[in-house]
Amino acid sequence: MAIQDAGALAIALCEADSIPEALRQYELWRKPITTRYQKLSRQFPYEQNETAFPEKNYF
Repeated sequence: MAIQDAGALAIALCEADSIPEALRQYELWRKPITTRYQKLSRQFPYEQNETAFPEKNYF
């Protein structure tokens, strides 16, 4: 997740005209994703819960 954050921040910084604008754009991109991960991390590990790692089904 840190690599994804770094990539999104790098793109935002390259595309924005100012640092505050880049940070606003970065937050718009990453907030929905991090909110989802936070919700998933608060669930008990039941089989019927949605997983943050769909590839787990293959192992």
